[in-house]
Amino acid sequence: MTQQYDNQNKGAMFKAKDKKTDKHPDRTGEINIVCPHCGAESDHWLAGWLKTSRNGKPFMSLAANPKQPPPPPPGATGNDDFDDDIPF
Repeated sequence: MTQQYDNQNKGAMFKAKDKKTDKHPDRTGEINIVCPHCGAESDHWLAGWLKTSRNGKPFMSLAANPKQPPPPPPGATGNDDFDDDIPF
């Protein structure tokens, strides 16, 4: 008997294994995000940096980047070959 797990709008981060500089994230992971308006689902990479605020409180700064590039807008063909009769 297998259980179904709802992974929508959830993710996980783990300690980064290969941090070489201070610019590399301290934590990395993945998250699945569902748009509340259209229901579109997309997977993102997560990155987190452990920092300290000016008043000394620790916090984590986050960045999320899509795993796949966004689809082109409707009507966009990506074809820049113009085949028209303009003489210049």
